[in-house]
Amino acid sequence: LGKKTAQQLVALLESQNGWTRMTAQRLLVERQNSSAVKPLTSLVRNSKLPLARMHALYTLAGLNALTPAVLTAAVNDDHPDVRRHAIRLSEPWLDQSADLFTAVAAHSNDSSPTVRFQLAFSFVESTRPAALAAPVRLLRPKPIYLDLQSSVVTSSCGRALPSPHA
Repeated sequence: LGKKTAQQLVALLESQNGWTRMTAQRLLVERQNSSAVKPLTSLVRNSKLPLARMHALYTLAGLNALTPAVLTAAVNDDHPDVRRHAIRLSEPWLDQSADLFTAVAAHSNDSSPTVRFQLAFSFVESTRPAALAAPVRLLRPKPIYLDLQSSVVTSSCGRALPSPHA
């Protein structure tokens, strides 16, 4: 794999073989080749494989090439694991991009408990006033998962939370 071009390595992120995907990702990040950014961005938006979309997101992060636009697309992905990882990777931009914050906050009622769990921890990274009330909205859907309730309380440590019944 060491002789592959950046485009060839990006294509290998869609491999069914985990070692191949991880090695291709490692090589892309080690090389810091900016020619990989465009095909990686395309992979985030167009790959049929959720694992490939996640690898592309993390590879873009390793290249310092993630953007709010790419993250917004990934936050709205069909697959809950892609959404969850995109939300985690969005944390540094939550205060900088209103569109990205809105896209992330829209998942307070996400059908996936793991996405809502990640939201509880990611909202604490924002100083936006809406981020303070957002974790409380995570507790409204039924059933309330104890892990989710614990994550909201833990991530809100040191911050005053409004009543979940408000």
